[in-house]
Amino acid sequence: MSIKDIAEKNLEAINSVFADIVNVFFAVNGIDAEVDPNDLDDAKARTNYKPSNENKLREQERDVVKFWKRPDGEAVICLVGLENQTSVDNYMPLRVIGYEGADYRGQLKSKTKAKAQQEKVEPHFIITIVLYFGVNRRWPKKRSLHDMLNVPEQYRKVVNDCRVNVLELAWLSDEQEKLFKSDFFYIVHYLRQARKKEKLDVIPEEKLKYVSETATLLKALSRDDEYDVVIEELNKFDAKNRKGEKGMKLPSLFDAARAEGEARGEARGEARGEARGRAEGRAEGRTEACSNIRQRLIAELGMSPEEADRFVNPVLAGAN
Repeated sequence: MSIKDIAEKNLEAINSVFADIVNVFFAVNGIDAEVDPNDLDDAKARTNYKPSNENKLREQERDVVKFWKRPDGEAVICLVGLENQTSVDNYMPLRVIGYEGADYRGQLKSKTKAKAQQEKVEPHFIITIVLYFGVNRRWPKKRSLHDMLNVPEQYRKVVNDCRVNVLELAWLSDEQEKLFKSDFFYIVHYLRQARKKEKLDVIPEEKLKYVSETATLLKALSRDDEYDVVIEELNKFDAKNRKGEKGMKLPSLFDAARAEGEARGEARGEARGEARGRAEGRAEGRTEACSNIRQRLIAELGMSPEEADRFVNPVLAGAN
């Protein structure tokens, strides 16, 4: 499993983030419902199946799956699963029907067991949401088992279908992006900016609650090793300063400020007319960006000058 896969699951497994994603999905699809994070319980992600052409069990695993229960905690409303995709999978309907079929089969076994113990178990429905992280192409409009198998029209009445619910994160609108209330907002914002090939905007008024999980996923998505510095230093500062539900402001996600500074510096270096001048210009721009970041850490996060220096110095060293 890749670092990106692990980072996606770690952030989405947090109840408040999971509920936020599901609620935005509901809103985008016109569903009048809202999930309370307190009504979520972890569910079993692994299930077994036996292919018809094999004589052995195989295992399949969902990315993140949770029970959504009624406020009294006694009854399950439904099972909700999140599946992460960075690239388009044309076989996704088969995967989804496999996951959901195993989950429904599990309900049947539970009902049989409960009946033997004279207990009552109410069956529940299942929702699977595919979170599409791709930025270069949209998910195709054909998203059903009927379409995937090219089922002729005359048979569609008798062939069971499975429709894939895809949330194309990078293609959400400005209004839809603003619906996110958790740290997942920053993930969606990053993906939308990456799709539009724009530099990442700084949103200092927003707060980041899960520093490590969010920064780790941003690093994995951007493939920028300098997020290691962000993660390490912010974790230190966060552990020392966070109290209760208080979040902390997200700094300038570094790469945007650094890239802007390097671009300005390279332009100055290019004016000198040689490769060495461009390299020196990038280093100068990087130093300038670090200086700006240091000022913001002090002004916006309340870091002391010494704490801010520990944050930017490892990066600044790379400019020289």
